Amino acid sequence: MQTTRCFVAVQIGPPAISMLSKLLGKLGSSCGGVRWTRAEQLHLTLKFCGEVDNILLPKICEAMRAAVSGVEPFRVDLSGLGAFPKGKPPRVVWVGMDSGVEPLRWIHGELDRSLEEIGIPREVRPFAPHITLGRVARGADLSKLEQAIESLQAEAVSDFEVDEVVLMAATKERGKPVYDIIDSVDL
Repeated sequence: MQTTRCFVAVQIGPPAISMLSKLLGKLGSSCGGVRWTRAEQLHLTLKFCGEVDNILLPKICEAMRAAVSGVEPFRVDLSGLGAFPKGKPPRVVWVGMDSGVEPLRWIHGELDRSLEEIGIPREVRPFAPHITLGRVARGADLSKLEQAIESLQAEAVSDFEVDEVVLMAATKERGKPVYDIIDSVDL
């Protein structure tokens, strides 16, 4: 059986990528112990599918098409910088959204329902749309990270248009994640 590690996502437009790249540069220079996301890998995950049998890929693509059927293109306003989980040592540094959240939740919910029918489990946690900027490693200086997140809040502002959804394959090359588009669906 051949498998593919994949996820359904929204790609981010160039102005937002530019802002996020600058933000990543500042975060990276102010605190170590975090595996920062490379600019070309930034995306908004709608549904992580995991390692799936390649036979399921066409069905995932069908579910993606059904989930966005009737959804018009919309804008997402990025705002806010933070870390998950709350109240515990952070594992993920993220940028959040002010607007565009409801259509993202709708698409996620439709994907979750239809993909469960083909054996991909529903998400356990509530969907919180965000863009992952980095993953915190053990031994990271959490006080410096917290200070950096606080001081850069005002710079985490941009927007982009969501006009397509993509199915991405996730592989590793020389230990770094690489994402390739398997299929895309226009809104």
